[in-house]
Amino acid sequence: VSYSHGLASLAGVLRADARTDGQQVLYTIRHDEMSHAATEILCNDPSMILVTAMSTQWERATRLAMCLKREAPNIPLCIGGSHVSANPQSVLTSSFDVGVVGEAENLINQLTLPPRSIGDIVARYGRVATPVAPDSLDDLPEPAIDLFPIEDILAYPSVTFSRGCPYACTYCMSRNGGQAGKIRWKSVRRAIDEIVQLIEYADPDELFIDDDTLLKNPTWVREFCAQYGQRVNRPFFCNARPETIKDDLVHVLKKAGCKAIGIGIESGSERIRRDVLRRPMSDDVII
Repeated sequence: VSYSHGLASLAGVLRADARTDGQQVLYTIRHDEMSHAATEILCNDPSMILVTAMSTQWERATRLAMCLKREAPNIPLCIGGSHVSANPQSVLTSSFDVGVVGEAENLINQLTLPPRSIGDIVARYGRVATPVAPDSLDDLPEPAIDLFPIEDILAYPSVTFSRGCPYACTYCMSRNGGQAGKIRWKSVRRAIDEIVQLIEYADPDELFIDDDTLLKNPTWVREFCAQYGQRVNRPFFCNARPETIKDDLVHVLKKAGCKAIGIGIESGSERIRRDVLRRPMSDDVII
């Protein structure tokens, strides 16, 4: 169990909007009893229920939706996350009223503001809504990480600074630049501010930078490392592809406090990487 960057960002957007009434309540399902989870969720008397799920969680999410609809059929029930973004049609055979495809920061306020009847929401957005993704990540409010228990954050204290990817791996949700069609970065100043926010709230001993391929922008990484060493000075880990690993960049990362780099190989077969996964990296480059 950790915390969701997506939910924290959406909660931050809601919190920053003065029109948003009521309290945001986060509920993390930690067991397999969906009927019990539904009862606990409904004890908060929600006006709307927003769920996020990956594909490995979809079966649980649909069972939860069935339980919620059985107990409270008039409460709007929305689903977002990577599974719906990859397979929007799955919403149509579920108990969810609306599915949101892609990044929802530009939709979340309109979705949750009154009137919030199911009919109004479906009439406005249909069963599947595809919002315009935010163009500037710096313009987003601070993520509401304080909604998450500190122990969950400390289980995997992570941050993320970019959306989209220049590569086109066939299996990845970030291919072709992500939902906005291009790669977007938070500024280095904003990235460091979010790290400081996380440290002030949870005080982790080390940090995980969760961007799929941090080194896709060497200029940004060098500037980040220079400021990180001055303002944070805490061990961190990151991810990269083999062909982005350069000697000079590795020295910059190490000097800033990077302890390890997770490198995606995906297959030991050069043919599978090239023809199936669209990762045309040679064995020599990987080695």
